[in-house]
Amino acid sequence: MHGRTSVDPRWHAIYLDGSPFPGNEHPAMVTLRTGKMIKNQIMGVFAPEIDAYRWILIDSVPEFKIGEKKPFRVFASFHDITPIKEIENQLKENRANLNLIIESSKECIWSLDKDFNIVYANKMSQRLFNEYLGLHLEKDDNFLAPLPIERKEFWRNNFKKVFDGESINLNFNYDYENFKKYFEVSITPINVEGKIIGAAALAFDKTETTKYLMAIEEQNTRLREIAWIQSHVVRAPLARLMGLVNLLQDEQLETLEANFFLQSIYTSALELDDVIRQTVNKTDRLSKEL
Repeated sequence: MHGRTSVDPRWHAIYLDGSPFPGNEHPAMVTLRTGKMIKNQIMGVFAPEIDAYRWILIDSVPEFKIGEKKPFRVFASFHDITPIKEIENQLKENRANLNLIIESSKECIWSLDKDFNIVYANKMSQRLFNEYLGLHLEKDDNFLAPLPIERKEFWRNNFKKVFDGESINLNFNYDYENFKKYFEVSITPINVEGKIIGAAALAFDKTETTKYLMAIEEQNTRLREIAWIQSHVVRAPLARLMGLVNLLQDEQLETLEANFFLQSIYTSALELDDVIRQTVNKTDRLSKEL
């Protein structure tokens, strides 16, 4: 540094955004020119020995001769903050990655402070509130304010539990004019150094899963019905048929009795055929739905 001026091109000084930091804009030069003190100016200076930039924090203080308004010299101090900048850059990168993950998530994610004001809401949660509830909630909006009274109390009571330190899971549905939506929501407290400052919520639209499970349950009900028909309704005419056939095997039967038994067999056979047809139709409909 000794013997160099601020305008020396070997500094390769840059601003935080990477743009050139001209020598006449260096803090010492500005203070010398204006007489104003400058604090906490960040500058990047190229270090050839490591082939990289070091970041410094600069203060410059003017010194005046008695009776003069223009400084005759400047005291400048600087502190190497490169490690801090590296940590900041890493935090920015981590924050950007985390934000990308949250914003691309199919789940609705939002957080509130203890006054029920929205601290963060990803795009999916904003879409949920807008499309299904007709609400336009943005950062710093009060989450409870636009909700209907019954929903307002529901959310207020559950979030208060979380503010008291409890993590909860909720399953509920919303009824609309032409359809019903099912949701599962997990809410956990946000704890910073032992103090709860708010709550984070993650909502999953499980409408399709719920409808699928309901369809399976309905199909199982039909299968149980078919099984009951096969084990009970079919058995009655079949048992009669077997009994009538045994009676016909009696060689002492007269013609009139035999004709009666044959007619009864025919009637039972028709009844059995009707039951079988109904069972087949039910099975065909069920297989098409599957």
